[in-house]
Amino acid sequence: MVASTPSQQLSALGTIAQEKIGPAPTHDHDLSLIDEQLARNIAFLGPEKVKQLQGARIIVVGVGSIGSWTASMLVRSGIQMIRLVDPGYVSLTNLSHMAEATRQDIGVPKVVALKRHLLETAPFARIECQVESMTIETMQTLLEGTPDYVIDTLNDVEAKVTLIQYCKNNGIKVLSAMGAGGKADPTRISVVDISATTVDPLSRALRRRLRSLGIDKDVPVVFSTEKPDMSKHTGPVPDFPTRTLPTLTMITSQFGMAIATFILLQLADFSAYATPLPCVREGLYARLLRDLATRESLQFNSKTCTLSVVDVGYIFEELWQGRSVLSGPQDRIALVRWDTREPLSYTNTVCMSKDEARQHEKLPLGVDMVVQYGQDVADFVNKRFEQEKRLQALFKPKNKE
Repeated sequence: MVASTPSQQLSALGTIAQEKIGPAPTHDHDLSLIDEQLARNIAFLGPEKVKQLQGARIIVVGVGSIGSWTASMLVRSGIQMIRLVDPGYVSLTNLSHMAEATRQDIGVPKVVALKRHLLETAPFARIECQVESMTIETMQTLLEGTPDYVIDTLNDVEAKVTLIQYCKNNGIKVLSAMGAGGKADPTRISVVDISATTVDPLSRALRRRLRSLGIDKDVPVVFSTEKPDMSKHTGPVPDFPTRTLPTLTMITSQFGMAIATFILLQLADFSAYATPLPCVREGLYARLLRDLATRESLQFNSKTCTLSVVDVGYIFEELWQGRSVLSGPQDRIALVRWDTREPLSYTNTVCMSKDEARQHEKLPLGVDMVVQYGQDVADFVNKRFEQEKRLQALFKPKNKE
């Protein structure tokens, strides 16, 4: 961990408030009182399962409108070892949506304020605070200690991708929060696999980015099937690099509750609450790739196909949602090169029905797509390709000087 240092900030009254960043005091606590405090969980899960929870290690990245509620419920439910990571400080606007925060916490690091309040409820908990941003440079240090789960409540897509990729590469279980902005129906919130997300702009951007890195499943996320009210957006939405939709505290808190419930029941091996199943069709992607490779070989004499199964899955699911660019939903879909003058790539491959693909193959090389399919179809395809190019540019790793 980063070395423990005191954090000094002005409190709401203008005085200096100090909080040492580090674990809670290790003095003994009356175990019978702890059991009494956790009596309801013990009755529900059993004493042995609650002991499992007490030995678990959790890291919560981001303790704002979702993460603070998650951390609060985890500690109240028996988690005794938790690390809170967030670079932010409590402001007046945070009081409407951050769990536990009061006016006395204004100017104090969010993680420190949350720790103070949680220790009042669960003085036996060991809570570590890190007033730092989760970056590539700090990730290894901030995630050290073999955590049982990492909880991602970050807003920035690329930061989420970097965190999830690191966890997947290092065998760390991770759960990620999707977008709660513009949503108001608590009955639509659930925990699903990343591959099963729909509608939400943040989950779509995250899913596309992860799929491009070869991660297309086995990442549980808290997600709402409610279509967000886009009339409320306060910034650019297409690339969705950060949250731009306003949120209701009642919804973000329930995102946090859903995460805490999932984590607790997973750690307690609660059989009635299964890990969400992925929604990935590897067999279909493999078949589409074989057909595409055959088509490329016959039409263009290509010895190898430049796309992989992962690429095909991304193009099929993310670019075209499995629909023909000419006729929409079809039972029998194929992938084809769009502009025969250009090489096969993410931004020159489209979905068509098998019959449409056969007719497309017969077109003369270099045919004008506007003449062949009309301005509307050509514009639709080109607009989607341009959007994909912008996304690729947005998520392209930055060169370090």
